[in-house]
Amino acid sequence: MIDTAVTLDTSFEDYSKSEWMDAVKQVAQNGGFYEALGSRHHAMFLEKSSTLLVSFETINGMRALSSMAHPLGWEMVRSEGWSHLCLASEGDTWFRDAPVYVFFDRLIDDGFFDSFDRVVFYGAGPGGYAAAAFSVAAPGAKVVAIQPQATLDPSVTEWDDRFVEMRRTDFTSRFGYAPDMLDAAEAAFVIYDPTVPLDAMHASLFTRPNVTKLRMRR
Repeated sequence: MIDTAVTLDTSFEDYSKSEWMDAVKQVAQNGGFYEALGSRHHAMFLEKSSTLLVSFETINGMRALSSMAHPLGWEMVRSEGWSHLCLASEGDTWFRDAPVYVFFDRLIDDGFFDSFDRVVFYGAGPGGYAAAAFSVAAPGAKVVAIQPQATLDPSVTEWDDRFVEMRRTDFTSRFGYAPDMLDAAEAAFVIYDPTVPLDAMHASLFTRPNVTKLRMRR
């Protein structure tokens, strides 16, 4: 348990995982809300302006990749004054978990996304999949997905042998096939390295009139 008040300007770099979770909860609860979504996922919301960034991130990624060990969107909160909803996972889960679906269903029912003028969904890898898949909750949103998977349903992508441990995970029910979930988006941008064959094959599945694919080597 941390003893002092923390803010968006506090670095969490040297915190243990439990201290990190306490700090993130404190910041979120002071500026919006925090909610545990089952045992593997968390939602943290900060309300600032009528522009909302929805990001999908792993806890390990946040702690390792940010100089302050913050969720990616907090930089946009500080610099641009955006609102931010962070969906955080314990490891790479592709956010395929019933409590996450229930959470988005509730946001839809409550008209949560309708209160914002602009909504942007963002994620990379498994988070890129989730950004595309859950964007259907906010029709008219924009989506930025870096190296996303379209699905890990082996009946569709049996050629992808990188994530065999996920093959028993359900990718066919709620929010399942990410490319189809983009139909309600205003625009989506899929960024991938064309020299990585499996990433390029997934990117090809996102071919839609409202999707721009950006080939970014390395």
